[in-house]
Amino acid sequence: MSAQRRLVRRGFTLVELLVVIGIIVILVALTVAGATVAIGSARNARMGIEISELRKAVEAYKSKMGDYPPSMDEDFSNNLYSTVCARHISKCFPNIDPAHRDWFLKYVAPNMPQEKALVFWLSCTANDQTLPFKNLAIDNSGNVMIRNGTDLTDLTNFKNNWSAGNIPAVVANTNGAGAYPGPFPTRSFFNFDTPRLHYRASDAYPDPNASSVPGFQSAYARQTPYVYFDARTYANNYPTQSGMTVNPPLFQNTLNYVTGNSPQPYTDANGKGVNPSTFQIVCSGQDGDFGAANTTVVNQYRDFPAGNNYSIEDKDNITDFSGGARLGDKIPR
Repeated sequence: MSAQRRLVRRGFTLVELLVVIGIIVILVALTVAGATVAIGSARNARMGIEISELRKAVEAYKSKMGDYPPSMDEDFSNNLYSTVCARHISKCFPNIDPAHRDWFLKYVAPNMPQEKALVFWLSCTANDQTLPFKNLAIDNSGNVMIRNGTDLTDLTNFKNNWSAGNIPAVVANTNGAGAYPGPFPTRSFFNFDTPRLHYRASDAYPDPNASSVPGFQSAYARQTPYVYFDARTYANNYPTQSGMTVNPPLFQNTLNYVTGNSPQPYTDANGKGVNPSTFQIVCSGQDGDFGAANTTVVNQYRDFPAGNNYSIEDKDNITDFSGGARLGDKIPR
């Protein structure tokens, strides 16, 4: 009788299983890493595109109004009429009511930092040459508000005892408190995505039909807004030497969104601001951090594109002058 050959089904050994599992883990890790890089790159590209759109909007404002909007980083405590903002108003709103202009310069402009100035000039001025800022209001604490609710003619319902609103009453109030019965049609140069209009932690809401003028948050920058710098006031954001004392810059506004770090405009190797005759728009990038601005050392500028004096956080920032790319990617190799 011939021997029958029996077939034996042989499984994987433990070593073979571990090898297969290891290969699968490596493939998954590579796939996840590649997807993460791709998502990050897509987000950076989206922020770069949005900065380009904001820049076009500012250029459209200049084309329509005859001047670039001021970024409000000025000292308004002395001669109001020598400020860039005052000159801008005179040029763009030549028929403005003088009392309305003075109210804006004295009470509104000093309380509107750079990230809010971008939103304000591109979307909040009323289409009225005599009263272009009548969509704004001031509460008794000096907070600048923008009317965004229904038309109210009875301002006595305002919380915090707001002053009802003709111009002389507004100017006479200690804090400039008051409001017009708006809202009114506005000039619009950019369609801001409403859910991304964010406020500082310190902003107040004294009336249900008014809210603080917001900053415009990038979708991927951890609730940090785009910041606008007007070339005419770049220098106000850097330390200055006075005798043996280093004075901090006039307008290092702590943003109070996520990290608290404040941006500065960027310069070239000679300390001259990038885009010296126009403006800069800066986004913090995906880390939500503009980088620790230097408020103590004179002439220690953040040099584009060389990257001198950049912090790690600077390298993630995206700007209009970097072509929508991260600053770290533009450093010469």
